[in-house]
Amino acid sequence: MDVQAYVERVRSFQKSSEECRKIWNHYCDTEAGPKMRDPKRHPLEFLQTFFEREAAGELDDDLEDTDVKKQKLSVALPEVSQQEVQDAQRRAAADGLAVWRSLPSHWQPLYEVPMKLRYDAEKFDFRAIARQLLECPEGTPLEKLHEVQRSEDFEACPPLQLGMTLAGRPAAKQDRVAWRSNRFRLQLREVYRRFVLEEILPSLAATGDSDAAVQFEPVLRVVMPGHAATKRHRDADYGHIPEELNFWLPLTSVAGSNSLYLESFPGRGDFHAFEGTNGDGFRWWGNLCEHYAEPNQTSCTRVSLDFRLIPGRFWAAALRAGSVQQAESRRSRHHGGSMAIGSYYTWLSLS
Repeated sequence: MDVQAYVERVRSFQKSSEECRKIWNHYCDTEAGPKMRDPKRHPLEFLQTFFEREAAGELDDDLEDTDVKKQKLSVALPEVSQQEVQDAQRRAAADGLAVWRSLPSHWQPLYEVPMKLRYDAEKFDFRAIARQLLECPEGTPLEKLHEVQRSEDFEACPPLQLGMTLAGRPAAKQDRVAWRSNRFRLQLREVYRRFVLEEILPSLAATGDSDAAVQFEPVLRVVMPGHAATKRHRDADYGHIPEELNFWLPLTSVAGSNSLYLESFPGRGDFHAFEGTNGDGFRWWGNLCEHYAEPNQTSCTRVSLDFRLIPGRFWAAALRAGSVQQAESRRSRHHGGSMAIGSYYTWLSLS
């Protein structure tokens, strides 16, 4: 796209929500100056970098010291009674069933139950790339990443820095420029793209779709022993449309508190943990199914990748109906990337 096209993308991004407007303003203030918020005043590279960093979730991290984040942290959560929990589950079950019934019958099996998949872990060697990104020394199993001794001035890549911090092992975050240009991160993107094209989209083609809106970059997660729990949530809370499917790839052996807990269908509340290892993958309906992680009480670090996609026909229908923008405007949680092709999503097709 040319500069004018990116200018229009920035303006649409700013209008999508108050928080998105603050993200753009904060980016301009820190990278160019407070008098440079007009997108027309920036070169193409500046605008492209904004959307690359926003899609990777880096700019949302930048807001940690702003009033937006402080406001969120200052809001006290009300106590919830057991009756309120049960009522919420019934509403979630009804909503999930309504969405599921609205799907074409040959698509329903993809959403009604989590599915374990197998892939060639040598052909798509995510684990080896993760070892490089996380600076896991040769001879140290990835599961023992938490035992690696780091120097006081060690700067961890963002996924490792977050994992160490949540496990009570503070670490400095890697310089943004170094992280954006990290060759192993770029390699991860390339292998991920091939994986989706060769392993995931063919399974959708059998149901009549050969293309999809796919998350631009997979999320690399590091969960060390002592890692804090994550709250129960649904991806719909982040502004994702309900036709979205989740994929979760453990790069280490996972089970119990060292895994991800989820319910099998919206509102069912039958939480169980995925069990698998490197070379396993799981497809599930994380948009409406609640999921969470317990504190890691094992002696092993869990390393995993996750990503999301929306089959092409459902994405096109949602755009026509305005559902993408509506879902984004109703989100109660925020992550990097507006819900658009070229930001949070990219378009991949077999044809």
